[in-house]
Amino acid sequence: MSILPLPRSPNPAPALPFTRPLKNPEVITCTRFKQLPLSTVLKHNTLLIKEEEEDEEEEEEGGRRRGDGGGEPTINGSISDSDVRKYSQLIHSYINNRALEEGRKLHLQLASKCSPLLRHPTIQAKLITLFSLCRQMADARRVFDNGNSDDPCVWAAMVTAYSVNSLPHQSLRVFAQMQHQRFLLPDSFAFSSALKSCAQLSDLRCGRAVHTQILKRPEAADAVVDNALIAMYMKLRCYRDARLLFGGMPRRNIVSWNSMIAGFVEGGLFMEAIELFGRMQREGIGFNWTTLTIVLPACARSTSLHSGREIHAQMIKAKSKSYPDVSVQNALVDMYAKCGDMERARLLFDGMVRRDLSSWNIMVAGYSINGRTDEALRMVDKMVDSQVLPDAITFIALLSGCGQTGYVNEGLKQFERMEQEFGMRPSVEHYSCVVDLLGRAGRIHDAVELIRRMPMKPSKSVWGALLNACRVHGNVELAEIVASRLFDLEPDNPGNYLLLANTYGTAGRRADVERVRRRMEEKGMKKEIGCSQILVGGRIRTFSASSGRKLCSSKEFQDLCSQLKEAAKDLGDGVVLPSLAHEQGVAENWVCDHSERLALAYGLIHTGPGMPIRITKNIRVCMECHNAVKVISRIVKRVIVLRDGNRFHHFADGACSCRDYW
Repeated sequence: MSILPLPRSPNPAPALPFTRPLKNPEVITCTRFKQLPLSTVLKHNTLLIKEEEEDEEEEEEGGRRRGDGGGEPTINGSISDSDVRKYSQLIHSYINNRALEEGRKLHLQLASKCSPLLRHPTIQAKLITLFSLCRQMADARRVFDNGNSDDPCVWAAMVTAYSVNSLPHQSLRVFAQMQHQRFLLPDSFAFSSALKSCAQLSDLRCGRAVHTQILKRPEAADAVVDNALIAMYMKLRCYRDARLLFGGMPRRNIVSWNSMIAGFVEGGLFMEAIELFGRMQREGIGFNWTTLTIVLPACARSTSLHSGREIHAQMIKAKSKSYPDVSVQNALVDMYAKCGDMERARLLFDGMVRRDLSSWNIMVAGYSINGRTDEALRMVDKMVDSQVLPDAITFIALLSGCGQTGYVNEGLKQFERMEQEFGMRPSVEHYSCVVDLLGRAGRIHDAVELIRRMPMKPSKSVWGALLNACRVHGNVELAEIVASRLFDLEPDNPGNYLLLANTYGTAGRRADVERVRRRMEEKGMKKEIGCSQILVGGRIRTFSASSGRKLCSSKEFQDLCSQLKEAAKDLGDGVVLPSLAHEQGVAENWVCDHSERLALAYGLIHTGPGMPIRITKNIRVCMECHNAVKVISRIVKRVIVLRDGNRFHHFADGACSCRDYW
């Protein structure tokens, strides 16, 4: 028996028990049924069908008694609004539950009976939406082609279907055809989907053309179109255009704000995203859970713990009727972990009512980047005990942590455990982690042998890990061979040249450093400028070697340097405090400009005694700066947290959490 009866075609077939529409199919889409499992919803349909059949039998019996034939209505090639409403609501319930098979059965019934419902634009658009959300574009296109509709909502549904399935070329082709072949005016949904496709293609010219069409429309763009325009311009890094649109919107909804914040985060403008979120709160807009999943990663990636704590406080004060879902809680835990506050991250993790795989991976990765490999290993064991199987991401985080802390044997054990215990075949990323693990430990020969035995071709990350090992252990000969491979794979990546130059610098081969430097200049390459950031007084201060002259010439800086040098002498044990300022003319300083020392000096000057200092650097900290911060932490008796491009360094009382393992 079918799930729902079909309306009769112009030439009706003999009546069957299920050929009369249900009286109450809309009941299935009531709010209290939306959260039910699909099996429960379908069972509910079956009960309704039985009820309808019983009603039908009663009507037929009454008709026989009256002699009027039993109430068989005649449909003369048309369908009623009631039929459309009922079937539309049923298909909508399938969309909510992604009930592909039930939708296919209904479509087959309609097609086999040549039902006029299949020519109705509402039913066509609903079926296209259902099939597209279930990733069945062939079925969606079949409904579209067979319907041959001239209704804009059907064409808009097809444009949207291709867009949501990441098929932007096809989406824009249908968008053009509806105007040039059918002379249909796109509606807001068609325009917004076309703009999304332009963003997917990174085609600014096409996006501006669609924007021009929107401006030529007789009616003003609604919020759906404005938000799509903002999202497109933000994705294509046209921040000025997006700001102008955003500022000119007569009414901005929460989606408008979220689009702007998401664009800043995607473009790496984390502080702009955080500042816009603050403005959003000052204007009384509030936030939803989606907003938090966007802005919390900005705090995490900028190591802005202060801002993250403020957002967390706002979440608590909001007193929302709904409990934050897992994705929001994961974003909050991830923010604390990536800001170096693993105690708070663990507290929140332990308090989660429901955890998913990402929750566990966040904790494993958090412990790993903070140099707490023992706890990362225990977290994986607890994860398995909780019947949650680790995945590839889990082992990448775990192997990376083992490599950064020198847990060679444990790392190799976990690498073997992947396939033997969990049946996972290691990917090239896992091999890269193990090469790094062996290389850092000085087992370069074993790393080379592992690369030779790899079942796949070594990637850039594999060769990069080996080159870094050569830099650490001064293997210049192998470094030159590995660097040549990387130059072929990544001819425009300056990082490979810097690693080779650093290897030469460590070996005292300054002429070779200059040779690499000239080669980079000939190729038009520039090394990434090392910069460090520190939050003081609610403002982010950014330092680089070239921007610290004003600070270095200040009386406060000079007094600080004198105090630290005198204190270092009192420590004895041969402690030497390197200069806090940039020193010109040293070959090694070409690849490290000591911006973290300037940020640290600024923090010591402008914060009170005993306050922790948190610094973020965009590239790896050098050994000289690392030693300087260790000595300073011992002198000033403060906790200093430094996050570089690879990991966290927690300095306290002259020691670092990395245990000086490079």
